[in-house]
Amino acid sequence: MNAENETDDSTGLLTFERIAEDLRGQIRSGKLKPGRLLPSQAKLMKTYRASSLTVQKATRLLRDEGLVVSRQGRGTFAAAPGQAREPGTLSQPAKLPADLADTTQELNDVVLRMDQTVKDLTIRISSLEARHRTRDAKKPARPAASSPERGNRRAG
Repeated sequence: MNAENETDDSTGLLTFERIAEDLRGQIRSGKLKPGRLLPSQAKLMKTYRASSLTVQKATRLLRDEGLVVSRQGRGTFAAAPGQAREPGTLSQPAKLPADLADTTQELNDVVLRMDQTVKDLTIRISSLEARHRTRDAKKPARPAASSPERGNRRAG
């Protein structure tokens, strides 16, 4: 049995669940305030004597719960209370100040329009590729060059 799947004798939790539970408690108690950087993956690995995969599973669990947000190249941060969200969506507009809620709604609208544009462009590209293949299929084959030296002649 590997460390990721071992249970902690005192809690009965899997290692990644225990790490997530500890961090969850720190976030909810305010020890890790919103916007604060969580300990690095290396520090969590050392603290909990866990593998990189185990720490990643714990932070993924917290991210799925909306308790943390990850920024590539910057780290993982405690999320503001009440800002849990569905994966892949922006924060709930109702939980933000009015100007931010409007901006968030505008961004959501832009994302929806971009998704539709990508779908439309994909259809157009497929159509153009099909027409190109049809046109190429109707063209007669080009004759091969009669002599390989033909391109090496100098004007003179």
